[in-house]
Amino acid sequence: MPMLQSLKKLEIGGINGTLLKSLMMNATILTSLWINEVDELTDLRLQNQKHLDSLTIVSSTLESLSDMLDNLSTLKHLELESCSQLESLPAGLQNISSLKTLDLSQCDSLVSLPANGLQGLLSLSSLRIQNSKKLASLSEGLLYLTSLRDLLINGCPELTSLPESIQHLSSLRSLRIWSCVRLISLPNEIQHLNLLSQLEIKYCCNLTSLPQGVWSLTALETLEIEGCPHLKRQCKKERGED
Repeated sequence: MPMLQSLKKLEIGGINGTLLKSLMMNATILTSLWINEVDELTDLRLQNQKHLDSLTIVSSTLESLSDMLDNLSTLKHLELESCSQLESLPAGLQNISSLKTLDLSQCDSLVSLPANGLQGLLSLSSLRIQNSKKLASLSEGLLYLTSLRDLLINGCPELTSLPESIQHLSSLRSLRIWSCVRLISLPNEIQHLNLLSQLEIKYCCNLTSLPQGVWSLTALETLEIEGCPHLKRQCKKERGED
């Protein structure tokens, strides 16, 4: 397939994994790859994709990324959507030092983020985790994400707390926590987020109070609280309202 040697963007879905592998052998200068519901993805190798900038995988059958992400030294954007059988992220994720955005959506079997699998992501600026029904822990691995500016956690009903290591997110500007119905506390270490300018907490109905450290966030410009009855009472008390 010589015509594919100039291909830079590939969006493909509903085919057999064998055909995709054949395509990938010829298309070696891809910058963007979007894979939607392709069978037999587990043994797909992308090592020859030396120019890949963006990778999106939508797969209800993918159980493991295995070695798929190895040697993707130019990858900046990774999105995993509706990977409902994926239980963990690969250790090799930490080797993608160029990665800037990581979006995880509807990964219903994902229980936690890898404790050591984040330590190489020194360029990561945006982490968004949405609608992951079993996610119970963000792990202490957050401490390595010193370039992270945007953290969104949405629709994770098993999450009960955030790790103390959140204090090491020294570049964080925006923290948004939505629809985490079992979240009961935030760490007081949040006070060390000196650059945090936006804090949104919405529909976390069991969160009973904000840590005192929140009131020490001198860079905070926007505080939005919605659907959190306990927090609204606390905020009124802090402002001296009845």
